[in-house]
Amino acid sequence: MWDFLMGLLPTSLCPFSSFIGMLESSSSGFANVMRQINWFIPISDMIVILELWGTAILVWYAASVLLRTMRAIQ
Repeated sequence: MWDFLMGLLPTSLCPFSSFIGMLESSSSGFANVMRQINWFIPISDMIVILELWGTAILVWYAASVLLRTMRAIQ
């Protein structure tokens, strides 16, 4: 999946591809530290909740703009 995403990015971001590859490798010290932190603080769950919250806010504002355009609400 990373290869697909990196293919979508401009070539000026190629220096970051090695850094991202280092983060996703299991032999990386940083990846091991993140696994240990994630055991105590569920960062992946927090990201999912943040995405859901952001989507809900986006839907709210989109509906609000649509209804204001239709003059259904003030």
